[in-house]
Amino acid sequence: MHLAPRSLLLASFATLLAVAGMWSGDAGLAGLWRLPLGLLVLGLGVEAMTRRRDLPRARLELPPRLYLGRPQRADLVFEHAGSRGQQVEYAPAAPAAIQPLGEPRRVALPAGAPLVESLELLPIRLGTHAWPAL
Repeated sequence: MHLAPRSLLLASFATLLAVAGMWSGDAGLAGLWRLPLGLLVLGLGVEAMTRRRDLPRARLELPPRLYLGRPQRADLVFEHAGSRGQQVEYAPAAPAAIQPLGEPRRVALPAGAPLVESLELLPIRLGTHAWPAL
């Protein structure tokens, strides 16, 4: 559940209560705006905690070596722990030594199961190695 439409409604209601409390001069009505604002903050906190678990994760599975001029398959694996499916849009990018991979893509990520998206990599230049410091 996404809280954005409800949060705008609660913020508007809290603003109206605050203005009414200032204009009325009634001490009981002056602090009433804190209730919807407290509910708003509580709801946003709960949403932030639950949405953090649903974030999709991606990993790239490559062959141990890529050979110059030979197309090779790489797998982009998406996963998430949520109970509902998600839509993911990604833009495949590669280093300058690999032929460009194309336009952004949109995939439907199923609930609780990984999605494997195959990419074809074509090395077009020799790359450089970043050797670890000794």
